[in-house]
Amino acid sequence: MLDGGANESFILRKVVELLDLKVIDKEALVIYTFGSEAAEKRTYDIVEVTLQNVQTNKHIKIHAVVIDSITSARIRIPSKFIRNIALERGIELADNSTSERIHVLIGSDYISEILGERNIRISKRLIAVDNIFRYLIQENEDEVNCKDIFG
Repeated sequence: MLDGGANESFILRKVVELLDLKVIDKEALVIYTFGSEAAEKRTYDIVEVTLQNVQTNKHIKIHAVVIDSITSARIRIPSKFIRNIALERGIELADNSTSERIHVLIGSDYISEILGERNIRISKRLIAVDNIFRYLIQENEDEVNCKDIFG
């Protein structure tokens, strides 16, 4: 997930353990989360991880803060209907997973290195965002319906 509002990039501890990533640094951070009134100041592990597009071998090395949970909110992923529309238009999506869990969050520290220059407007509420991993779907919070796409 790309999040321009986050100053840092984050990775789940579970992923770090699964990939056996080594801690390269530690950093004291004050983290504010949505809905909380107080900030939490802690020292976090920092790991280096390479994110790679397996089809094109484009990749980026990032330093990410190791965290137990990125969000407890349910993330809305593009529906099968929207993914099929993208495919029909020749837009290859970066992630075809149906998982609503975020494992890696890319913050503003690396977004400019990941985003491409070509975005495709699918409808007034849907945009395919170019990046080194292919395309991500960005949609308006309102429910997207057929009229919005074909109207």
